[in-house]
Amino acid sequence: MKYKKNKQLVAISLALHISVAQLMIWQKNILEKIAAFMLYKLSAEDVFERKKVINMVKLLSKIMEFARVYDPKHEFITKGWVTAISDRHDRYEKLLSKIDETLSEEENEVRKEVIRKKMENPHETMGTLAKMCNVDKSMVSRYLSQFLEETRQYIE
Repeated sequence: MKYKKNKQLVAISLALHISVAQLMIWQKNILEKIAAFMLYKLSAEDVFERKKVINMVKLLSKIMEFARVYDPKHEFITKGWVTAISDRHDRYEKLLSKIDETLSEEENEVRKEVIRKKMENPHETMGTLAKMCNVDKSMVSRYLSQFLEETRQYIE
């Protein structure tokens, strides 16, 4: 509504039946996500979205291939930028391996189920995930926090 129909925030908030403050929070979050994507960065939330990680790895591969084929002498694309993209690509591939390894582990089925449910339903609350997995909410929180800590090194 803001960009397509050129509406003011007050008009948008009235149309969506939310406060202007809430709308501004949404707008800020959306703009941050767009900025992160434009910098080819994944966030902590993204470790629970396997398809997004896969897509980012593929995108970074295409960028590196493009730079290698069309600008091998780094006349237009700086070598430092390509190196940074390559480093990010390698870390995201390791993140994907960590996700797959965690989902295939055999020793803690409950942990695996909690993480799998979070990946299938990335926007669900801890309480809802706890009900889906038939476990306590604190257990869901602990397993997801552990997984985030294990994967933090891959997302900066």
